[in-house]
Amino acid sequence: MTIFQKALHLVMLILCLFCFHGCKRAKQSVEVKKEKIGHQEIAYYTRGSGEPLIMIMGFRGTMAMWDPGLLEILEKKYTLILFDNRGAGLSSGPDENELTIAQMAEDTAHLIKALGYQKAHVLGWSMGSRIAMELSLQYPEMVNSLILCAPNLGGKYQERRKTNAYQELTAKNVSKKGELSLIFPETPEGYEASAAFITRLTEAIFKGTVPDDLKISPHAVQRQLGALKLWEKNNQVYENLPHIKIPTLVAGGLSDVIDQPYNVQLIASRIPFAWTAYFSGAGHDFLSQDYQHFADLVILFIESYKSNDRK
Repeated sequence: MTIFQKALHLVMLILCLFCFHGCKRAKQSVEVKKEKIGHQEIAYYTRGSGEPLIMIMGFRGTMAMWDPGLLEILEKKYTLILFDNRGAGLSSGPDENELTIAQMAEDTAHLIKALGYQKAHVLGWSMGSRIAMELSLQYPEMVNSLILCAPNLGGKYQERRKTNAYQELTAKNVSKKGELSLIFPETPEGYEASAAFITRLTEAIFKGTVPDDLKISPHAVQRQLGALKLWEKNNQVYENLPHIKIPTLVAGGLSDVIDQPYNVQLIASRIPFAWTAYFSGAGHDFLSQDYQHFADLVILFIESYKSNDRK
């Protein structure tokens, strides 16, 4: 299959995924609930069993957009808590004032408490990794372990971007195909990975194992973008990272064009005893592109610290 044919195939898969609202499909087996937190309702669902692992989604994302293959592996070991950030997807959120990463971190902390947990393992991807860092700094007693995926510490210390990919991703008129071409590498392997992800996600939504929650309003996107702009100006995160004493894994794709891969090493070097992992040939969404190996790494990381705690 030529690259053109792969691109065309990917477009057809995206159209299938985002145009089936109202189509007949299996009854949804996941139960989406809402928790009142402050002035907003946070939509969430849980799956699996074991210690809680809360997963914080990134920019433009909803709780339905995690890779089903990744979730199917992790839910065998942990109770997964998937949720929409305030204003995104099925969650509501006040429109007044600026949205900040700190506010979304506070929402996450309150959600953990509302579900009856004292603490949880925390995994954040992209913008979600920024929220996870802030959560660990502001509520360290609530975080069992920290997993930062495709992170960026913001401010003047971050590794500067070498392309316009971030500007393209945050543009108002970016298409779904455009988003995928930015978070997966523009290589044959990248096209295959993005098409496989869309296929897994489409099948999961049709089966009802993932909520039909794919839309985020333009207004919510702009509010999230405002929060990211504030983060980009914040030099304090770099200074505060050594205060994180929680077991931490920092991971990224070596072909990430959204946030430079060196940010992974930079952040890990500031957090005592942090693990570092890179995924060769993978982009910003490496945790979908190489979900099996990433899931294995997450389990190894969490379980190794649990074993040390038992000694």
